[in-house]
Amino acid sequence: MKNRYLFLFLFFLIAGCSALNGRIMKGFSTLNETAIEKTDRLSLRPLCLIPDYDIYDIRIDLIRQMNEPGINDSAEEAEAVPYHPVGFYLGNGLFIDLNDNLSLLVPKLFNINANENFTITYNQQGPISGLKITYKRTGNLFVTESSGLIKARKKEMIESKDSALFVKGGLLSGYEIVKSGGAITYESEFANTTIHKSKDGYYYNQLFGEKDYKQINNEVCIGKRYVIRNNGDMIEIMAKGLSNQEYPVYQIIESAHKIYVYNRYHRGLEITRQGDEISVKRNQRNIGFYSLKSAANM
Repeated sequence: MKNRYLFLFLFFLIAGCSALNGRIMKGFSTLNETAIEKTDRLSLRPLCLIPDYDIYDIRIDLIRQMNEPGINDSAEEAEAVPYHPVGFYLGNGLFIDLNDNLSLLVPKLFNINANENFTITYNQQGPISGLKITYKRTGNLFVTESSGLIKARKKEMIESKDSALFVKGGLLSGYEIVKSGGAITYESEFANTTIHKSKDGYYYNQLFGEKDYKQINNEVCIGKRYVIRNNGDMIEIMAKGLSNQEYPVYQIIESAHKIYVYNRYHRGLEITRQGDEISVKRNQRNIGFYSLKSAANM
């Protein structure tokens, strides 16, 4: 009899939790599922695995790594892991840096060439709006200026010489990137990292061994952490767990003017491209837009 009551208690507990979870998930703001299903999908360009760099930090985060506060850490909340300028370009605007931050590069979405002059302005939207960031490259000078509640200005000098790129900011903030023979090296006052070519991809040395990057046909493996797969009109981003089991993180589809990045609950990003403007929506909330002023219009 006791076992029967225990069984009934557990049954109603599980049923209640399932119903509650269902109500919570329905209450979450999501992307427009019907719009996603009816999207006239384009065939996506093949994935690639190219050692590359991003020196502008004008990125739309898809996966941003977070540092959880430690026991003796005074920080109360998780903090975003900084961008690393070196990583791999994967095609279709995707870039993963050496800190495993996966992003869409806004200059790539605007088809800006490597040494092209430009001005990109980002305007934040949402409950706390007013932040405006201007990114401007003119020759060898790159200036980032923010206004609103937070005001800041940063200048960097960019110089290319043979296969080397030198970026110099303030005191101890400069670094050098060198491409040579399929390898790429990042060197600063505090770090020296080289991505080496291997038989079936690339690797670089970490404190506790090597981290490998491989491409096999339409699939790119990021160490033992992620698998990115091109299925023609969809890119799948999978996380790897124990025993190399894969777990879905995001799917990416693209139409003539939109990019959808979403999970199995249809939560994620809707990115709209119209001429010289890119707007970003997270679920049903507008979070910001980018506008481009190219060199021809400057």
